[in-house]
Amino acid sequence: SLWIAKAGKPHTMFEEPYLLLAKELTRIMCGEKATKQLDLLPPLKDTVIHRIIDMVDNIKSTLTEHVKMSRCFSLQLDESVVDLANSLIYVRNEFEGTFHQDFLFCKPLPTGTTGEHIFQLLNEFIEENGVDWIKCVGVRTDGARPDTAV
Repeated sequence: SLWIAKAGKPHTMFEEPYLLLAKELTRIMCGEKATKQLDLLPPLKDTVIHRIIDMVDNIKSTLTEHVKMSRCFSLQLDESVVDLANSLIYVRNEFEGTFHQDFLFCKPLPTGTTGEHIFQLLNEFIEENGVDWIKCVGVRTDGARPDTAV
């Protein structure tokens, strides 16, 4: 699943070749009876989707835990308006003696979004993930100086 995600290819195009390969290897190594057991598995595309979702959840969980364990963190808010307006949030935090900058999350913005809407979106994420606002030492917007009006 990781290779498929890194390749940026549709996960469905890998289903049949992988299943055929797995069946052939199983037949060679374990025999026909074991090969028939593979037919009982759920379709690979569902497995790949679930594995990719699991990887995303794991990354999010690990990153938010690192932020929660940090003495302090700062946030940078940006927006992408390529096709749809999206709020892009980056976090910079200290973890195990070094500073890290990571992409925290991306959420779609409704048309006519105000600074208050963006803050509500950010606050919702912070509170849902148990991050302490007290540790936030700065918020930047579009690479500008820290902005307290957000």
